[in-house]
Amino acid sequence: MPNDTPVRSNRIERALGVMAATVLGVAIVDIVVILILALTKVSLSSGAGQFARWLPLPALAIGLVLLIAFIFVSGLRRRRESQQDARR
Repeated sequence: MPNDTPVRSNRIERALGVMAATVLGVAIVDIVVILILALTKVSLSSGAGQFARWLPLPALAIGLVLLIAFIFVSGLRRRRESQQDARR
């Protein structure tokens, strides 16, 4: 019989994983767009170009923090599960 009780740490872990993947994905897509625009010699000095040029810097930092938090929460959950299995 499956366990129907929701596990809060799995939700947090899943949310952190999705947030990290989304933020890092946006940063990587933006870097690729910047490289393509640079190869086509399009000016990035306008308003949207300035935004596109500076977006990866905070996005990569935020993504890294989210990834570290995801790894930390995942490690805590695994340690807790192994301790519970050892007690049985």
